[in-house]
Order: sequence, then C-alpha cells, then structure tokens
Amino acid sequence: MPGAPEPLELQVVETLKTNYYALKNVCNALFPLLRPHARVVTLSSIAGHLERMVPGEELRKKFADPDLTEEKLDQLMQDFVRDVKDGSYKEKGWPTVPYTAYAVSKVAASALTRIQHQRFLKDPREDIVINHVHPGYVDTDLVGHQGPLTTDQGAEAPVYAALLPANCKSPRGDFIWHTKEIVDWVNGPCPSAW
Repeated sequence: MPGAPEPLELQVVETLKTNYYALKNVCNALFPLLRPHARVVTLSSIAGHLERMVPGEELRKKFADPDLTEEKLDQLMQDFVRDVKDGSYKEKGWPTVPYTAYAVSKVAASALTRIQHQRFLKDPREDIVINHVHPGYVDTDLVGHQGPLTTDQGAEAPVYAALLPANCKSPRGDFIWHTKEIVDWVNGPCPSAW
C-alpha cells in the first residue's frame, strides 16, 4: 500500500496470504457444508477488476481463461511473487499501481470466484450461487477515511448478492458493482465511479 514501510515483496506475500490463500482455505472448509440455494459473496474491489488493473494482455488472457483452474491460478500467484522478488513484475504485465499487492490479490479473488462458479454449476446440490462484489469506496481505516460511502452503503451490494432469491437467473458468477449493476469483469468497461 502507498507509504507502507514494508518492502513490496513482503507486502505481496502477506496480502496474498490474507486476500487469496486464506479466502481459498475458508471456501474449501465451508463449501462442503453449503446446502441447496446457498449464496456465497466474495468481497472484491475496483482494484480486482481485470480490465482495469492488469495491463499485460497475456496475463489478462490467463486470468480470463474460462478453463482456468485453481492450480493454474495458484501458479499465477507464485509467478507474481517470483516476479516481484526478481524485479521483473512490471515488464511481465503485472499492475504497477501503488497498491500492486492488493490489486493482484483482489484480481485473484475474483478469478477464484469464477472458477468456483463453474464448479457449482456441476454440483449436485441445487442452485448454489457465488458472485464477487465491489462494495464501493467506503469510509474505512484502510483508505484513511477518504471514501465517500458509509459502511451501510458499502454493505448494500454484498447483502443484495447474499439474499438473491431461489433459482434466480442472474447474477450468477458475476462481478457486481456497489450500485448492484453487473459489470463485465473480463472486457469491461470498468465504471469510473467508485
């Protein structure tokens, strides 16, 4: 994050531990407990929007691949850590924003959600729906209380996704903006408003 005293390499390792690997571990532990018509919401971010955050076309194609697996996604995260360690991450198309670690972790969380959605489509339990949500730029400690949205406003889209009715047709496996609109995660455009 901007102004963080830790070197980027450490930021990357710690941020991926929390925002990607811990998310994956919790999902793996809890998904077997889901019942038919369950709803799962992954909190993403504007920083997790593929078209907006990943400048490298080859990398975007890997993340957007409909046949992406968890193993391939894990490998992408290992590649990112390696590329940051050896200083080649910019040339290899990874984000170069001040919050690079956070952006990649949220892109990975969104890509994981898309993989999980494909798995739920084949699951014998009926109507399990997962979506990834950008809650908006919320007034929190993380953003130094710069966000224009209240925490209640930031909760609206995640709660909407959590309370989708049984057998809904949409959204399913989608990127939901804080306004509750479905945004194309792969091709954009990414709305400019937070």
